[in-house]
Amino acid sequence: MEAKNILDALLENYIRCYSYEDVGNVVDVEETTLGERVTTGKFRTTFIRPDLLAFNLESENTFGNHRFLLQSDGESIRAMNSRISTDGEQKLVTQAYPSLPEALYTQAGSTLGITSLTFGLLNVINMLYDIRNAENIERLDDEALDGISCYRLAALINPFVRYESDAWIATDTFHLVRYELRTVLTEEFRESIKALEKTVSQAEGITDDGVEAIGRTQTTHYERVVFNNSITIDRIVDNHF
Repeated sequence: MEAKNILDALLENYIRCYSYEDVGNVVDVEETTLGERVTTGKFRTTFIRPDLLAFNLESENTFGNHRFLLQSDGESIRAMNSRISTDGEQKLVTQAYPSLPEALYTQAGSTLGITSLTFGLLNVINMLYDIRNAENIERLDDEALDGISCYRLAALINPFVRYESDAWIATDTFHLVRYELRTVLTEEFRESIKALEKTVSQAEGITDDGVEAIGRTQTTHYERVVFNNSITIDRIVDNHF
């Protein structure tokens, strides 16, 4: 199969489902001029179209622990962030949204890109760095992950910022097994960001700390994916901290 045919089969699988569940883990590596910051986490998603959702993420890094819940029962859409720093300070923030897509767009950073990836495939949202918007995509050698035979695709999504990605797709069920998104900030983009930050810092009277972002790699691994399962509304509304 050609790369586009594999991607089309993957998207058809996600777009046509009426319910979706997953369990997985994520590793987020942020590169700056002062070194790396690594965040690891575990997540779980339960979704029934069009807008019933429970998404849970628990993650940690050198700054502390983070718990995140995004819940939608169709009429009420809310996000809850709980952060506990290494010195024991806890901060809980809750937010409400008028629609599920707005919540997903707004909270993309809080979910380490997981919801952007998952709900991009499910066709609920469309992010600029979505693999569906890739300018170039090619098929690499097949590879087995956790005993699962996978097609492997490589994509260049945005040459200016330079979003690149690799996707491992199960050959039998066409579900996503692993996805690696690499954000490589080009010199041109970094210069534009520095100019913008300088303008904002001067306007706000903020002292430049000298830290500059270089790039980021997010690796999302789906340990289990289930389509069209029988899910009760209790599975959605019973999620809480």
